[in-house]
Amino acid sequence: MNPDGTDRRQLTTSLADALSPDVSPDGRRIVFTRREPGGKEEIYIMNADGSRLRKLTAFGPGGRAYDPAWSPDGKQIAFSGAPAVDNESDIYVMSANGRNVRPLTDFGPTEELDDESPTWSPDGQRIAFARFEGSSRKVMVMNADGSGQQSFSECGVDQCQAPSWSPDGTRIAYERIAPFAATATLEVKAFGQPAQLVATDLRGTFGGPAWAPDGAKLVYPGVARVDGFLRATLIALAPDGTEARPLEPAGAAGQYPAWGR
Repeated sequence: MNPDGTDRRQLTTSLADALSPDVSPDGRRIVFTRREPGGKEEIYIMNADGSRLRKLTAFGPGGRAYDPAWSPDGKQIAFSGAPAVDNESDIYVMSANGRNVRPLTDFGPTEELDDESPTWSPDGQRIAFARFEGSSRKVMVMNADGSGQQSFSECGVDQCQAPSWSPDGTRIAYERIAPFAATATLEVKAFGQPAQLVATDLRGTFGGPAWAPDGAKLVYPGVARVDGFLRATLIALAPDGTEARPLEPAGAAGQYPAWGR
């Protein structure tokens, strides 16, 4: 759809769920997670008009691949994956054609970490991601080769997840879910600065925030008043939390937003 919510078009028609899309830097292709009715998840790619659908990953029985993210030069795709049902999730990277798959955060079969939701820095030199460890989830940052892993946002018992790197490279937006909370919050944090709370009405686990290419807007799955009723909808707002408005008609309940270039 357009940034104002008009001209909505359906691109996939399979019985499988299509989740967590990301548009290539040249705007010509879309990579996304496809979840089959039995729960199997793999990464697929298609043209921006929905044509030429094809599978990129094949993690085998019990494995899963999800949360793909294009590198800024369009040559690589980072994603979350686990090769078998008992494995924890790690961050992987592969060529845009699905070849040269390699892990970036694999600490071995005894690890007790789940790494998910990678997002590239605009210069392609770093990757941010969510790390689930014990009872909390925090946002991490590492070099694009997996080295130099460090915490970006410590969240205590809360779950901080679905990070999205700003186009100017100075900030990361992410959602934060407190224990037993009905909705999540949206925070924007600059490097070396406290996080800013910009929204309190996110629908956690339905996809995180996505920056507009010019950095002027964020869009996220939230709850807003539409036609006089509180409804699930995609919401756009300025990074400081102002100018919030729903983008969809009643009943649409959009999830996993991604901006086209």
